[in-house]
Amino acid sequence: MLNGAAGETLGIYVHIPYCLRKCAYCGFLSRPIDGRAADYAAFIAQEAVLRSDEAVAPCDTLFLGGGTPSLLPCGDIAAIIEAARRHLRLSPDAEITMEINPETVTSEKAGAWARAGINRASVGAQAFSERLLALLGRGHDRHAPKHAIAMLRAAGVERLSLDLMYGLPEQSLDDWKQTLDEALSCGVSHLSCYALSLEEASPLWHEVEAGRLTLPDEDAVADQLEYAAARLEAEGYTRYEISNFAREGEQCRHNLHYWRMDGWIALGCGAHGQRPAGVHYENHADETAWRRDIMKGQKPEHQAMDEGLDGLCLNAVMMGLRLAEGIDCRTILRKTGMDVGVLYEKGIEKAMARGLLWGQQGRLGPTPLGMNLQNTLLLEVLDDAL
Repeated sequence: MLNGAAGETLGIYVHIPYCLRKCAYCGFLSRPIDGRAADYAAFIAQEAVLRSDEAVAPCDTLFLGGGTPSLLPCGDIAAIIEAARRHLRLSPDAEITMEINPETVTSEKAGAWARAGINRASVGAQAFSERLLALLGRGHDRHAPKHAIAMLRAAGVERLSLDLMYGLPEQSLDDWKQTLDEALSCGVSHLSCYALSLEEASPLWHEVEAGRLTLPDEDAVADQLEYAAARLEAEGYTRYEISNFAREGEQCRHNLHYWRMDGWIALGCGAHGQRPAGVHYENHADETAWRRDIMKGQKPEHQAMDEGLDGLCLNAVMMGLRLAEGIDCRTILRKTGMDVGVLYEKGIEKAMARGLLWGQQGRLGPTPLGMNLQNTLLLEVLDDAL
């Protein structure tokens, strides 16, 4: 793998598949919460035991995603974190993030989460417009994210992030400006701005296909992204990844494990992980199969794929060029034997000529234009080598 040597660290991802309802745009593995949630944390703890051999280095991040992790009882959240500390070498000072839907937060729960070890929260606001929230099928009103942020901050969870969406049906540039205004007024240290990816067969997809809703055109979506980048950087946020902005020192350390192609351990139904040897694995998406394997005492994997050193190199380039810091070609050479400068020489030259890519002291990274035109950048760099 591209990490995991002495002195390096791993991450842990825990997938909680339960939601109160499925949002109109959602393509993630999630389902309405039911009775199986009662012992889900106990199965996660058992899986942590089964994966203890994968903790070949300390784990300095844990991320509870979903789904809606904040639906689980607070005691279950604490039990999952304790299992990670006991079996997976979770560091005492680890970044521990939980995704939270605003309507699930109370002062009591926020305090319990903080005592359990949650020190970073990612709050799914998506929009601050009643019209757009209804269109998205969200379960909260425009005021709920601010109330949630206030309760989390009062409980001692200081590292706070908001998720926002642009490129929505019927969303104008003025709508997007208003969303950013409201988000900035929350005073959070991190913002994620994601373009809508319309999942086939989702309720929103059906509305668009039927002509009842209209998506903004590509130019309008590009304008929204460019506005966000300029506005947030003017407000003191650094764009460290194509969709993510943070104040100094507030980058999401866990997601950096993915983009830097570090190893991470995955727990939970449908979770994906990457082993130290570079093997990517997927847990069963079917919860019955996931539970069955754990009860048999075996890792609940649907499949594991070893893409080899050339695959690792390709993935490192594709993921690393999402980051403002780019990739360290010398590190990739040392860990895969692949020379990025030689392998992708023609594409690198073309991307640089178009102002999409910079190169300096053995590193390659996207320019601001390259971040806005990510797909174009990757096509230029990789096209001749694929």
